[in-house]
Amino acid sequence: MALHEALIALQTGCSGLLTLKQDDPYFKKRLPMIPYIHQGELEILDRLTQLGQHYRTLDEYIQNIFKNKTSGLYILSFAYELRSILQSYLNCLSQLEHECLLDTSLTLSHLLISLTDYNLLFPLLVSLINRLQSNNYHGCQILDIIRRCTLDGNIILSSTMKKLLCACHRILIKQITSILTRGQIYDEYGEFFIGLNNNINIEAMGMTTPSVSRMTSTIASRSHSPDRNKQFNLQIPQNNPTIAPGYSQYQLIPDMLPSYIPLQLAEKILFIGESWLLLKTNDEDNDKNFSSINPIDYDEQNNRLQQQLHALTLSDDLNMFELERIIEHARIDLSLTLRNLFVDRFHLCDELEQIRGFYLIERGELYSLFVNRTNQLLLNTKKSTNAIENDINEVFKQCINDLHLESILTNADKFKFKLNFSPNDNSTQVTVLF
Repeated sequence: MALHEALIALQTGCSGLLTLKQDDPYFKKRLPMIPYIHQGELEILDRLTQLGQHYRTLDEYIQNIFKNKTSGLYILSFAYELRSILQSYLNCLSQLEHECLLDTSLTLSHLLISLTDYNLLFPLLVSLINRLQSNNYHGCQILDIIRRCTLDGNIILSSTMKKLLCACHRILIKQITSILTRGQIYDEYGEFFIGLNNNINIEAMGMTTPSVSRMTSTIASRSHSPDRNKQFNLQIPQNNPTIAPGYSQYQLIPDMLPSYIPLQLAEKILFIGESWLLLKTNDEDNDKNFSSINPIDYDEQNNRLQQQLHALTLSDDLNMFELERIIEHARIDLSLTLRNLFVDRFHLCDELEQIRGFYLIERGELYSLFVNRTNQLLLNTKKSTNAIENDINEVFKQCINDLHLESILTNADKFKFKLNFSPNDNSTQVTVLF
């Protein structure tokens, strides 16, 4: 009879051996007198009952996580792995029940010895989830908490915590893979240590005009990869838009960065993500034009990177040295790709040479003629209007024609003068945009 009651208590945390206090329905205590149990086994019974209560606490936590749709991917993955641990506990109880049916002479001590590992593990797990809940840790923040629990001399505790940490690392690696291969972040719940910088000054990036030069009008496009729209193996609600800005930047979120991930490594990941923003666009017309200019195929490089990162998730321990090596190689490969794209395909040196020709003394005769023709107009102008700006730009084009520079300055039509007036005085500043 005692074995039967103990098995029930081990699974539910409550049995006929327990009673509830009237003033506190959540507090359970053992009946003071149990005639069919020897006094020497009462302490063992208390320990078994406490183990059952720990199980129930963990099970209720898991059920709440599954019901809560805003827990986040890291907490959800943690809960799935925790459920597998509880399932192994239930399997052990099933085996003990089978043994008790075959041998009625078994004692409570046999149950306690068989569940020794869980007597050590469950209190630590309960303490862990209480800490996560009390401090509202989420996302990458829970990685540090779980990792500290792996630093235990007990092999059982350490290996179990490593399994929980590995489950969370799978989400981390998938998010890193996404930003390294496509410049996108799957982060509906704000869990990753890289997020979107909403305060970026778009004008400072020189992208106020859709097509400002032959180079900048096409660098916003990425290669035409047939696999780039393939669904990423990360379970996320369909209504969640992927963070992939066309003209913006990412930023590091220090509070979300785990302590065992170096800041330099996070900055490399950030650099790669921002670099991909220069190589992609949502404009289908630009994609069509770009595909004929830039036939570079990134699929082989990205597939190799995905395989290397996926291999890291197959081990209980995240190999940080290997992760740093993979990301460093990815940074070098992308840097070479950018160099090839800008310098070789879009002739960056030629673009800079033309800019130098406009701004430096190489075309001094052009600006000398332009200043002479617009001197009186600029001195008598007190307010900027579109008409005046158009007149100034027409004078500039006439100067180019008069000096027969059309064949040399092939991108002259990309330049535009804009008048800026200081609010404190009547001085005029001329700004050249291209």
